[in-house]
Amino acid sequence: MDLRAFELIDANSNSWRVDVVEHIFNARDCQQIMSMPIHFNGDEDKLIWKLSRDGLYQLSLLTIIE
Repeated sequence: MDLRAFELIDANSNSWRVDVVEHIFNARDCQQIMSMPIHFNGDEDKLIWKLSRDGLYQLSLLTIIE
């Protein structure tokens, strides 16, 4: 599924689209997603990660959220 974060957010109310989140994710993930505050500043989505010293992504830098 190709989905971007803004598709889960109601731009008019600046809140999560609960119906969409609940349709796509399991109950545990829904709770975690909807507990995240939404800070909309109008910027486009972008991929961001901290680079290693050599500028390459390393699996050892991956943080798993549970």
